[in-house]
Amino acid sequence: MESVFRERYARSLPLDGMGEGGVERLRGACVAVVGAGGLGSAVLPLLVSQFVGRIVLIDNDTVSLSNLPRQTLYGTPDVGSDKVDLAAQRLMHLNADVRVEPLKMRLSADNIHAIDEVDLLLDCTDNFDTQYLIDDYATEQSIPVVWGAVDWYAGQVAVFHGVRGTTLRGVFPEPKVRVDGAGAVYPPAVQWVGSVMASEAIGWLLGNAKLDGRLLQMDMKGYSVEMFEL
Repeated sequence: MESVFRERYARSLPLDGMGEGGVERLRGACVAVVGAGGLGSAVLPLLVSQFVGRIVLIDNDTVSLSNLPRQTLYGTPDVGSDKVDLAAQRLMHLNADVRVEPLKMRLSADNIHAIDEVDLLLDCTDNFDTQYLIDDYATEQSIPVVWGAVDWYAGQVAVFHGVRGTTLRGVFPEPKVRVDGAGAVYPPAVQWVGSVMASEAIGWLLGNAKLDGRLLQMDMKGYSVEMFEL
């Protein structure tokens, strides 16, 4: 391992399960991140900073003013611009040695093959149609998925299609019913959930994910955390 690389990851190398071998495994990994919004903004800098070597980033949205409180990859001058291109630029600034491949598109049955050949997928979307589309395809292709969701002050994280074989449809056969005020989100809760998703992604790539077949329920309003076996 080259000296500059060793210096950059000096605080990561001593961690349990990491070491030079772990950093090299991350360096050789490829993950797909679907969604460059709130959760994507929280997840992506952590993956890039920890040197997950190749990231396929999928999103078809542009930045809006209402995004800015929780989508921290973007600023006021970015309103109206494509999220994937901006995100790729910012991420390459964080770590120019990571390969970020921006794909401006809405994931559909016609183009979902873009996630083939990845080691792991992170579902950072906020709509049920895309989540179930990813879940069905991951079932067919045996692609592990780190899934997260945030609503108001609460969030959930799970790993689906892992060793235990749990699926999103198996846990939530029907979309959750939206209530009045749906869409309200506490920005720090997004960062909290995103950091757990990034941790699970890194853990999966290193062989020590904790949420395979488990659901972590988090509530920032009361700082409560519960884990459920699925």
